[in-house]
Amino acid sequence: MSAPSSGLRELLGEMRADFLAARDVYDRRHKSGHWDVFRPDFERLIDLPEAWPDFRRNGIAAGMQTSFDKRLMDPPSEMVPFREPAPQRLGSEDGRQLEGLFRALAAMIGEDLIDALCDTEVGHPQVYPFEGRQLNLNELLLSYHAWQVARFSSKGRDLPQVIVEIGGGYGSLAAKMKQLFPAALVLLLDLPEVNAIQSWYLAQRFPDARRMGYVRFLEEGKPRITPDLADFLVLPGWCMEDLGEDLVDLVLNLRSMMEMRREIIAFYFAGIQRVLRPSGRFYCVNRYQKRVGEELSTIKNYPFDGHWQILLSQACWAQSHIHELLLERRAEDVEFPPSFVLASLP
Repeated sequence: MSAPSSGLRELLGEMRADFLAARDVYDRRHKSGHWDVFRPDFERLIDLPEAWPDFRRNGIAAGMQTSFDKRLMDPPSEMVPFREPAPQRLGSEDGRQLEGLFRALAAMIGEDLIDALCDTEVGHPQVYPFEGRQLNLNELLLSYHAWQVARFSSKGRDLPQVIVEIGGGYGSLAAKMKQLFPAALVLLLDLPEVNAIQSWYLAQRFPDARRMGYVRFLEEGKPRITPDLADFLVLPGWCMEDLGEDLVDLVLNLRSMMEMRREIIAFYFAGIQRVLRPSGRFYCVNRYQKRVGEELSTIKNYPFDGHWQILLSQACWAQSHIHELLLERRAEDVEFPPSFVLASLP
């Protein structure tokens, strides 16, 4: 294997430094049993340049993408930092399902938008060839969500704004937000290990973007979050406490709160309800119910206060076990708050 380039060494060095700085102050409450899957020496993985090109098939992104191949849901054993990549091309049975999903999604949002948003290059994910394109299940699902967010946006797509994603997986939806809202700062809040994966992915997708990680955020004195601060800001979840009031335009949480303990859901809701501007939007997509250790996470019991107007509430496209909510923040109490509207859900 050839020696890594200076740019790659610099990126891996930044990822390592950010991870170690966060590990030194790791708030372990943020890691539920569901996500207690990372190696205790995770920095060893960061140091391996050969691990990253196939990260969406070799176990590094385990549990961070919806896939037909269940091998992609399980992390590598503690004996190895990453696995031999799973086959890249999907079989015909999975391919037929993808073709059906593509046609259904194209009828909603158009083929051009799907082609613009779907990334089947970085991380070498599993794909199925169809009509000159490569189809990937996770990319189709996230393209749908990106379209929903964009069409309900409270601001023009070219206007500066702050978008926060909580629990953003390897960074695919954040990338789509930057494509659709090019003047936005996109802030990802997640576990330190996941932050490292997000930093890698976004650096490949947007090599010229201005990225800020945890070390720079601390070195610059936890600066006020404004759209001109950076293109991407990648921070540990507990940094929600460092955000000022009424400065965020959009918050996203997809299939993440359903894997958190109630204490951490409450932590994030307190933050969201403090930092989101009046008329700001919250896109919340989670299972109706999911067991997290000894707790049962139930979307209708999330701690919404009375200042939310529901704009969209329905079973999610292609995933009927998941509920899709889009809400607008109001300065005053609304007549029918989420606690009332969602009471009939399971």
